[in-house]
Amino acid sequence: DGSDVAISTIKHLDSKFVEDIAAYISQKAKLNKKKLDPEHWRRTFTAAFLPAFIVQFCSQYALFLTITLGVNFKPMKFPKFPFGGAILSSVTGFNITNSTAPLTNLCKLGVIVTVNAPQKKPVVNNDNKIVISNVMNLHFAIDSRFNDLNRWAQIQHSFLDVFENPEKYFKLTANGKSASFIANSKVEQAI
Repeated sequence: DGSDVAISTIKHLDSKFVEDIAAYISQKAKLNKKKLDPEHWRRTFTAAFLPAFIVQFCSQYALFLTITLGVNFKPMKFPKFPFGGAILSSVTGFNITNSTAPLTNLCKLGVIVTVNAPQKKPVVNNDNKIVISNVMNLHFAIDSRFNDLNRWAQIQHSFLDVFENPEKYFKLTANGKSASFIANSKVEQAI
């Protein structure tokens, strides 16, 4: 019925460490499962009591105002020209290993990234030895109405930079290992 699906917005993503993002998402997921997230409640409360065709009409009307006319739609907290975002969709919980999320007009976003479930595959490690490791497929769906090839190249470069220069995005301890376990344990203690 969709009651276990929620939206979390992370603003200023480019200025956060991966561990902080993971901790935030983990905290929001726990709040959503307990139905204690005020942001999710605000977004869904009214729509839960309306027929689907009215919700769809209101959403389309709000998108027309914000995107086409450039007007803030305060009742639904839609800002004018809501571009510059992306959707990250994870299908790991469904054990899907090769899936791409479809672009939809309602999203009005330039990119949707799908994180697929890990699967064991042979890979070459840093010692040039073949080992079995977990490998995940990441799929990108790009909407050319919002991104030209130059912008896509920038997105791709930024994404690859996370893997090629992890020290810029991960909090590393003195021994060079990620401190993500510290962030996750703090979030679990807070909830």
